[in-house]
Amino acid sequence: VEVLMKLKLASFLFISLLATGCSHQPTETSNTPQQKTVIPSWVMKTPQIKGSYNSVASVALQDDTEKAKQEAFAKASQQPESELLAQLKEQYEARLKQQGENYGNYEKAVHQQVRDNLPKISLIKPQLKESFVSKEKNEVFVWAQLSQQPLTDDLEKALVTFDDHLRNYLHVSGRGSNLSQILSILPALPTLEARNQIKTYLEDIKGEAVAMPNDRLALLLDRQLTNKFDEMVVSVNAQTEDTEQYDPLILKAMTQRGFNVSARKPDLMIKYFVEPEFFEEKDMKKLDLIADAEMIGEQGDAFVTISKGVSRHG
Repeated sequence: VEVLMKLKLASFLFISLLATGCSHQPTETSNTPQQKTVIPSWVMKTPQIKGSYNSVASVALQDDTEKAKQEAFAKASQQPESELLAQLKEQYEARLKQQGENYGNYEKAVHQQVRDNLPKISLIKPQLKESFVSKEKNEVFVWAQLSQQPLTDDLEKALVTFDDHLRNYLHVSGRGSNLSQILSILPALPTLEARNQIKTYLEDIKGEAVAMPNDRLALLLDRQLTNKFDEMVVSVNAQTEDTEQYDPLILKAMTQRGFNVSARKPDLMIKYFVEPEFFEEKDMKKLDLIADAEMIGEQGDAFVTISKGVSRHG
């Protein structure tokens, strides 16, 4: 019995010791700090990825998170397109300046008039790459990406269209007066200019020359047009004896502007007269220049006449 009591007492002490030891074990609490949200690297610095144009933009967080994302994406999308277009236009203008060295002033003006009336080139829109909502900063961040491959694919498609269309002018007239040949080639000029712009953009993006089936035809049309502009003969005729004194000034001004002024059979005839008027009380003179520009046909008759008047005070 005594042994049994000792065993019970030992068991009681052992159980009590275990209970005491457990009561000193650390217990979990609800005050464990929460894990911080990891901010993506592209939020901190706009990615620089070869073969793509990237932009990151942010807007204030709103109740409607999706609407905020759309606003941020619209903001981010503008940057790569506008920056790329500005870069391409700068390079395109530089190339035009180089090409224009072969043109006279009159031909330059014709080319510029055509370019000014071409539809603007629009690039494909960037895609939404990623978005991130920062509750700490109360902002929504969006990464927009414009990939080079679909961009060049789109421009190549447009270039093929204009290149194919150029074959409609394969058999322009190579006969007749200089003016007649110019007028037969001019309808091809919008296609030539649009094709040249898209081809230049595409080459600048790809960083290499782009060969097209009708490159030779484009070059021949451009050269033929330049040759005929250079050969076009312009005559200047004063319509009154009093006006003849202005002939040297008129001839000099037209020659400086690239016109081939000659007494030979003209393609373009300028008929003009000047009306001077002197104001004694103001000690100044007013000149009214009235001119008719006549395009001369094969038979020597004017088939188009353009009239213009200009006033100058001095």
